[in-house]
Amino acid sequence: MIKRTILLGLLASAYVVGNPAQAQEKKHSEELRKNWQHKDPEKDGIPGVAADRAYAEVLAGKKGETVLVAVIDSGIDINQEDLKDHIWVNEDEIPNNGIDDDKNGYIDDVNGWNFIGGKDGKYVGKENTEPTRLMNYFADKKANHVKLTNEEKALYKEVKKKYKADVKKAEGRIARYKKKQALSNEYYPVITEALGDEKLSKKAIEKLLEKGGKVKKAAKAILKKDLVPAERYNGAIEYFQGQLDFYLNRDFNARTIVGDDPYNYSDRSYGNNDVIGDVKEEQHGTHVAGIIAADRNNTLGMRGIADNVKIMPVRAVPDGDERDKDVANAIRYAVDNGAQVVNMSFGKVFPTSRQAVEDAIRYAESKGVVLVAAAGNDSQNIDIENKYPKPVAIADNKHFPNWLHVGASSINKDMALPGLFSNYGNYMVDLFSPGVQIYSTLTENNYAFFNGTSMASPVVAGCAAVLRSYYPSLTASQVVTILKKSVTTYPNQPVFIPNSERKHGKTAMFSALSNTGGVVNLYKATKLAEEVTSGKVTL
Repeated sequence: MIKRTILLGLLASAYVVGNPAQAQEKKHSEELRKNWQHKDPEKDGIPGVAADRAYAEVLAGKKGETVLVAVIDSGIDINQEDLKDHIWVNEDEIPNNGIDDDKNGYIDDVNGWNFIGGKDGKYVGKENTEPTRLMNYFADKKANHVKLTNEEKALYKEVKKKYKADVKKAEGRIARYKKKQALSNEYYPVITEALGDEKLSKKAIEKLLEKGGKVKKAAKAILKKDLVPAERYNGAIEYFQGQLDFYLNRDFNARTIVGDDPYNYSDRSYGNNDVIGDVKEEQHGTHVAGIIAADRNNTLGMRGIADNVKIMPVRAVPDGDERDKDVANAIRYAVDNGAQVVNMSFGKVFPTSRQAVEDAIRYAESKGVVLVAAAGNDSQNIDIENKYPKPVAIADNKHFPNWLHVGASSINKDMALPGLFSNYGNYMVDLFSPGVQIYSTLTENNYAFFNGTSMASPVVAGCAAVLRSYYPSLTASQVVTILKKSVTTYPNQPVFIPNSERKHGKTAMFSALSNTGGVVNLYKATKLAEEVTSGKVTL
């Protein structure tokens, strides 16, 4: 599911009481905030990935090979000014002739493929969550008097509990935000009038506590209840209402658009070649792609991590939960068409066929492809809580050697280093990467800051692409190992354990939140790659 990444920014404002990480970010210059992920923790004092230092001190004068990175996502604006020169073109396919010229099974796949589209050119926008689909699956079995196995009974019990909790949460959040909005409508006009031309800030509001009457009452309410201006709640209310209308609506079935059997995992010949989608809606994939590949040499909005790179758009992620069939086929498509790195900024709680996805992961492994995945934005320890796709095998729970699972870190080198929304886990999460307030490309030549492990994952994918470009002899497992061994560690840094409610009572050492205990560092990775490829170091 991708929509939560965008939700994370809906309540952001110039003044947020309960978010120390964001409050601290406001102290930095606009230029730094737009590029902080490239900074070096040692030289700049910013916990970025040291990309600029890598290019200046290790890669200067070197010529890299072009690397193809597949972005499995919601869609990408391939005409975006900062991306258009870095989009993959299938040279073996003649555009729009209705023929599968390269005989790869996909007609007119000039720039990639869309596994959530129909043959008529339409595509799935909103979708159910997996618990919603599974509730209908079990209801159909019950209606047809099909007896459930013990395993299915256990799953049904878990799914039913999750589904009911999700409905209750959505209804509760709508009520909560509407209540906050009403309070904001009452108190913010008072504060605005009292401040006059003075800029809205925490300090300014605190100063108003010195006044009496309704101004003091309004200031006190805003501080105590962590209120933002009323219009900021519209997006959150719309988001949770959308959950009830689409994600959790058991009568809503968008898959008829595709026209396939979503549970036939051997079927790969479906979809269409629309890799963009609705440019007004599909911002997520474009933002992800820009983090990896936005042109580093022009003067436009921002710089990607990788220089010698092409992006292959593969659509498999709707606004809702992705289907395992689409994910498996998207991985296989990327591998078969030459991708060397695959970014997967999505995830869900339940699988329908974990095996189908694992088979695709193993296929990518056999072809030497690096897979990079977002750990998720639920503020959960995924060593305990389920999150799919998983970075480990079904049979033995061992890590896939070609896989990196990524949590999100912030610009703060302190207690707020991990993103407050980020999933974590000493076993399941490999490393952290910048994912809080990341500036990148949007559709129609726009740019914006987004939060999410969805943003952290492509930073790592970009780093993997750089290694594959400048050190092409490295295997996929070597790339993974180098990125893990070269992280910037913060061994003595206590941090707030990520918490979705922004309550900071619990702390842990940052080193305990992932199995490397660190943040990806491209400068150190390129130095280690130099030693490995020269034979000085053996992995």
